Amino acid sequence: MRKAECPLSTRDLTLNLRNRQSAIEVASYGPLNPDVENSVYWGRKAAQFKTTIEDAKSARCGNCAAFVQTEAMMQCIVGGIQGDESAQESFAGEVVDAADLGYCELFDFKCAAARTCDAWLAGGPIDDEEHYEEVDYGFEKADPTSNDVHTDTILANYGKKKRKKKPAVEKKGGLGKWFEEKWVDLSRPKKGGGFEECGRPDAGEGKYPKCVPSAKAESMSPSERKSAVRRKRQAESKGGRDGKKPINVPTFAKSKNVPTDKELYARVKAEAKRKFDVYPSAYANAWLVQEYKRRGGKYRTEKASSPAWQRKEGKNPKGGLNAKGRASYARETGGKLKPPVKRGNNIRRGQFLTRMGNMAGPERKPNGEPTRLLLSLQAWGASSKADAKKKGAAILEYHRNKKEKA
Repeated sequence: MRKAECPLSTRDLTLNLRNRQSAIEVASYGPLNPDVENSVYWGRKAAQFKTTIEDAKSARCGNCAAFVQTEAMMQCIVGGIQGDESAQESFAGEVVDAADLGYCELFDFKCAAARTCDAWLAGGPIDDEEHYEEVDYGFEKADPTSNDVHTDTILANYGKKKRKKKPAVEKKGGLGKWFEEKWVDLSRPKKGGGFEECGRPDAGEGKYPKCVPSAKAESMSPSERKSAVRRKRQAESKGGRDGKKPINVPTFAKSKNVPTDKELYARVKAEAKRKFDVYPSAYANAWLVQEYKRRGGKYRTEKASSPAWQRKEGKNPKGGLNAKGRASYARETGGKLKPPVKRGNNIRRGQFLTRMGNMAGPERKPNGEPTRLLLSLQAWGASSKADAKKKGAAILEYHRNKKEKA
């Protein structure tokens, strides 16, 4: 995506605000401040989609299929905020990181990841350039580089959005592009240099491959290749496939700017929330970053941490994953996790207890506290690994007998 191809709303604040207002009025874009508990807003969302408030909160712009965060699009957004300032003078990058901004393909405006709207689509975000080019939302849009405001288009198209791939004849891709580019497996280096080709006959055996175009493989450093293979295998081993559908994992680990003085950053953030009527917003985040730096705060660039489902924030203290963890798991691996089933003969419960009951590792820490393993077992109604194996075997036996009688 060249500079001239950036959506105009990423550079024109007036147009961006008008399109955002359309999203608010047409699709209830919100809430105003995602950091504040808003039972009214989320209660309406839950009632609208006939679900729980917890599940409604898991559907955010940040995991919507119309939320675009490709490298090129992020450059458009940063460039629009930066304007004529140099990268050294501007805080545009920090603003975008703090607000976790992306581009809404449906309503044409810079969107905050923590908010949501009625047009939410499962399967996002879109952070791969090739994938973004192939996504069709089911309607024609005005030229994104023009000055046309899309309010009428939004009103006409709302409710008609859907994801589908364009026919292969319209864009050279798929298998044709695969053979043309020559994809290789990063996990199988050759002794004399280079890598084995993907699509080998024994692909169903051994460890999971990590396939990339040969040109990309050659341009990567050894540490980048190792990281890509490790993250791919980690996702495949923990994420169960939907049939034979592969789990896609980004080749390069994302990076982000992290405040080095967390206490100072927290104080300034609290001041920003009191100072501005709308938070988070581009203006509030710009002030936060500038004030934090003015007081001596600094940032460091580091690779993004593992996804939420692998960290404390995505885990339920009582065992298993919380709503954020399940949403993160779905976004990262393509798998769909459901809440634990604590009692009954549900086959998912039997499979989980059997698998986890045979898992290696202690049930309690040296101080006597339960490990995550034991907490997970308890969340599924088992008191120990032995109890899990016993209950799991009984449930699976129940289903085997039921199938034989059918």
